[in-house]
Amino acid sequence: MSIYKKLKLKEIEPHITKLQGVTYVNEVGFNLLKESLNLNEKIKTNLNNKNINVEIATDLVDFKEDLTSLNLLKDDYIETLKKQIEEKDNQIQKLHKLIENNQILLKQEKVVNLLQLEQHLKDVDLKLNDVKEKMEQRKQEKKKGFFKRIFK
Repeated sequence: MSIYKKLKLKEIEPHITKLQGVTYVNEVGFNLLKESLNLNEKIKTNLNNKNINVEIATDLVDFKEDLTSLNLLKDDYIETLKKQIEEKDNQIQKLHKLIENNQILLKQEKVVNLLQLEQHLKDVDLKLNDVKEKMEQRKQEKKKGFFKRIFK
């Protein structure tokens, strides 16, 4: 409310005097005006404080809701991560089993390869002996002479 409106109030009118178009307010009227302005300021301050308190309460409720939803989101994320870890553990176990099976197969393959190598060496030895025998026979035939070979 402006000062001019306050000057027209019934409480302040007895303390106002007008001389030659100029309005004068005595000491008591001035104090009343001052108190009324302070009162208005206090009311505005109280209203502002109430508005601030309402905003704070609203913000607090919003914050609590956000915090609750964040906690739920965090819990879901943790559960998802736990499931992923469990799946990775299963994959690791399967890979270990595969490695063990491969190692067993490699050992068996070594044994089979050794047996095959032994057999191959025996075959080569037999062929070598056959070749030696044939060479011996040829030497014997060369010793017989030219005419003996022809007239067998």
